[in-house]
Amino acid sequence: MNDDIIYCPTCGTKTIKKMEGKVKRDFCGVCKKFHYKNPPVAVAAVCFLNNGIVFIKRKYNPCKGLWTLPGGFVEAGETIEQALKREIKEETGLKIKKNKLLKVITVKSKICKSIILFGFFVEVANNRLKAGDDAQSIKIINVNKLPKTFTEHKILIKKALKLKKEK
Repeated sequence: MNDDIIYCPTCGTKTIKKMEGKVKRDFCGVCKKFHYKNPPVAVAAVCFLNNGIVFIKRKYNPCKGLWTLPGGFVEAGETIEQALKREIKEETGLKIKKNKLLKVITVKSKICKSIILFGFFVEVANNRLKAGDDAQSIKIINVNKLPKTFTEHKILIKKALKLKKEK
């Protein structure tokens, strides 16, 4: 995978490789600044409804057809919590009443090397599910019959189940 920043996002000039400390980075000679390949940030929600957990079936690749927790990438200018509310509303139709951070996980990714995932336990204000955005379908799955999903989502579910028992 070539993830070089070939053109400066600020001025459009072709970048060069230049050492910054001990790391060779993409550098713009016109703007005189280094460009970093930082991992994108994403959110995922564990939401319990009717003795199960809300899952969406992914409509698009990567992993089209896989059942996952609802969530997605944080947009520029959004807080983590704003992204969480937006993604959950877009994918499930649910409105978040309360959320609690479960865990932050660095996820290895074939597409962008790594993703920083913020996993949340959420309580919702409504229970009308509606698959939307990039969700092919949606359903509540019993905690004893969980589908094959991302390893990181399994970690979040395990942590949420423990938290739910403590309440």
